[in-house]
Amino acid sequence: MGLNCIVWELLWEYKTLDDIMGLLLARGDETIMESVGIIRLIDHVGRVVLPMELRNTMNLGENAPLEIFVDGNKIVLKKYLSGCLFCGNGDGLTDIKGKKVCGVCWEEI
Repeated sequence: MGLNCIVWELLWEYKTLDDIMGLLLARGDETIMESVGIIRLIDHVGRVVLPMELRNTMNLGENAPLEIFVDGNKIVLKKYLSGCLFCGNGDGLTDIKGKKVCGVCWEEI
């Protein structure tokens, strides 16, 4: 099975790239970090357009905030969540495996 098939199969089942990365890294499989055939050019002011399929899969609408990290020679974009993962509340957040959850939602879980 080609890499594109693996990625789309995982996207269909898990819905978020965070879920996919967790699954692949848990398996010791780093193929997700290889090229999937999408190349974008940086324009004269430093912008890069993310493919519509990726934006839709990650639920990234217009003006959605992204965090930018550098990992060795990689630039990593991560969907920014300022509040609780479930309700968006910004008070009393606890970090659970890299996800922010408020006390009310934590009690419901």
